[in-house]
Amino acid sequence: MQIAALDVGTTRIKASLVDPQGKIQQTISRPTAGLRHSLPGYMEVDAEEVYANASAVLKELAKHLDDDDVIISLSCMAPVLVLIGKSFRPLRPAILYSDLRTSQEVDELNTKFGTERFMKINGNRANIQQWAPKLLWLRKHEPAVAAAVHRFFDLSSYVVWRLTGEEAIDFSVAEEGGLLDYSRKQWSDEILSLLELDSSQLPQLRPIQHYCQMSANEKSRIGFGRGRVSITVGCVDAIATPLATGLVKEGGLSIELGTTGIVYTATHRPVPDSRLYLDFSPIDGLFYVGGGTAASGIFYDWMVRLLMNGNLDYENAAKLAARSRPGSEGVVILPYILGERTPVFDMFARAVVFGLRLENTQADILRGTMEGIAYSLLHNMKAMREDGYRLESGSITGGGAKSPLFRRIVSDVLGIPFAYNASSSTTLGGAYIGYMAAGMKKRWEEVEEWLKPEERIVPNASLRHTYDRLFSIYLGLYEKHKENFRLVSKI
Repeated sequence: MQIAALDVGTTRIKASLVDPQGKIQQTISRPTAGLRHSLPGYMEVDAEEVYANASAVLKELAKHLDDDDVIISLSCMAPVLVLIGKSFRPLRPAILYSDLRTSQEVDELNTKFGTERFMKINGNRANIQQWAPKLLWLRKHEPAVAAAVHRFFDLSSYVVWRLTGEEAIDFSVAEEGGLLDYSRKQWSDEILSLLELDSSQLPQLRPIQHYCQMSANEKSRIGFGRGRVSITVGCVDAIATPLATGLVKEGGLSIELGTTGIVYTATHRPVPDSRLYLDFSPIDGLFYVGGGTAASGIFYDWMVRLLMNGNLDYENAAKLAARSRPGSEGVVILPYILGERTPVFDMFARAVVFGLRLENTQADILRGTMEGIAYSLLHNMKAMREDGYRLESGSITGGGAKSPLFRRIVSDVLGIPFAYNASSSTTLGGAYIGYMAAGMKKRWEEVEEWLKPEERIVPNASLRHTYDRLFSIYLGLYEKHKENFRLVSKI
């Protein structure tokens, strides 16, 4: 039996073949699909294009497999609403978690249903990433499409259905979609009734280790060998990543510097909080609680291109940023280029560069961008600590963490030590889920045997006062300008 992982991320699809010792033997990657921005704030993608690119990645992966059976463990960006018609084709482009069009519908849900009631059922407040506000928006603005919907899929469900013919969804994806009763682990009759939905239109709920057999047609078309090919039901990518950092017990902290920024702790006793996300972990009875920023990696890439003559030149950008002192000579940046998710849930929020003087340089702005992203993570940790979670040390991963300066800044700003392992990734966590599904691993805690930290980053205590003062300014900037963000959105 061989185990591989397939991660369908926001910007790239990656497949990795991983051996039982946790060593990545082969990785194939390509862009996910072109993101569509037909109007400001809209974030859509063609689900069929995503599937075509995922198939192309699997085709390359198949060349590195033998004829033994294989389980492919799927993780996926989520929630991504895919509307399927009676012809079992998507009716329109899929709507991403980061789409900002549903501010009015979110307010409507929280008013009609009640924020506290919604949180009691789902563990999360109604918010823009969920299915519900998108469905309300579609009924108002695309009624013909809404009326023609035969099935509601998330992107992971769509990929699984195309590969296997099974209509299935993992609990973590269903939870983030917002229609799940998290304490009962079933679709919420109350929320479905409010939305006038029938559960028969939704995929079957399945645990994270459930897998489906790939259809003979797809197996042959993609080019797999004689062995049986199965694919897991597909969890949220942000759930696979903390597993790859060893977040399998109560406490601890996982930071991901990816397309978005993710900060999670693990608990058996979650405290639902309207400022944070509540998610299922892969481990039964253990929850992930924390936050997700809207655009950490997206914002960093945007600023790098802006300041590096249109080039995504990470190496020279980091060298420039290193010339600026901690605190970026007073430059404080709000990285809200796509609004912000937790802990403010403000889709009107805008990016702000504050504190510029004639003496400031390109280096100050680049370092300030890194520090601003770190402040956005600290903002979430502030809410988590207020709920009683102890956050004393953790692990860091993601594309941004490849930069020694970036991970150093995150440790200094957050004020806690981090372990870093370059091999920790979403596909590594996904692969471990695959090994658990195959029965080749017996305990979730054994994933720690795969993780040998290459570096331990300890925060510079002498910078605590500087960063505490600047973080206070960061918080004040948002509070002072949140009404202006709404006003400028109308221009």
